[in-house]
Amino acid sequence: QEEPRKGFPLMPVVAGVVVLLALVGGGIWWKGQPDKGGPPAPGPATPSPEAPAVAAPVPAAPQFGTLSVISEPPGAEVIFDGRKTIRTPTSLTNIQTGTHTLLFRLPNHEEEFKEVALTNAGTLEVKLVLKRLTGQVSIGSRPDKSDFVIKNTADGTEVARGQTPFKTNLATGRYTVTLKRTDHADKVENLTVEAGAALAVNHEFPMGAMDLRSTPAGLVFEVSKGGKRMLAGVTPTNFTDLPAGSYRVTMKRDGFQPFDDTVAVLKGILTPINWNSADNVLRGAFSVTTTPTNASAVI
Repeated sequence: QEEPRKGFPLMPVVAGVVVLLALVGGGIWWKGQPDKGGPPAPGPATPSPEAPAVAAPVPAAPQFGTLSVISEPPGAEVIFDGRKTIRTPTSLTNIQTGTHTLLFRLPNHEEEFKEVALTNAGTLEVKLVLKRLTGQVSIGSRPDKSDFVIKNTADGTEVARGQTPFKTNLATGRYTVTLKRTDHADKVENLTVEAGAALAVNHEFPMGAMDLRSTPAGLVFEVSKGGKRMLAGVTPTNFTDLPAGSYRVTMKRDGFQPFDDTVAVLKGILTPINWNSADNVLRGAFSVTTTPTNASAVI
């Protein structure tokens, strides 16, 4: 007897079809559900509108003017804007408007820096008075109160005059100092004043002294030199800082022979004069006659 033929197994096939249908149906269901969050899918990029172009400002046309540069005294060297050298007085043309610098230099004068603003196409005058460098000068004498005159050697102009002692600041340069005192030769000295330096002129005039006395005191006296009366008064008295030399001295007293003599005064020495008027009584003679004679007389 023939065994029955075994058929194809259907169960596994059916199960596979069911699973496949379930997966397909689930995918369709999930796709149909609403979005519950998360970033949206990027869409196509939208171009941004371009900003309007801004026109660049048109620069103003440059302006040019003139600088007229003057210094007192003239002849100063000027460095313009740190690079160009000129000499005053002068004019700088075709100079662009704006701020500019000038450095003034002149021998024996202080340097001066100046900043100027040229604002238009016209002419701007730049004028500067330069300060002279100075040095110190002192003038002394023995005795004090001697007259002096200071003159500029270059042109002879008088700078100062007065009496010693004296001190001042003078501009740099060459000077002549003349010291004067009655009955003395002038003392002349030449000076060169340099910036910041200190100079001194000192001169000692040859001086002496005189002491006048008399017996009795209170006599009138007079001292003269070369016919010119220099001193007068009454005794006793004395004079110091008297220029050395020869003097005529007179003293007077009524009824007495006057004192009249030439006296030498020496440098650094006291010359004493002591006159006793009693030794100089004026004397004369007289005669007495009577009629008749042989009368007695009392004088």
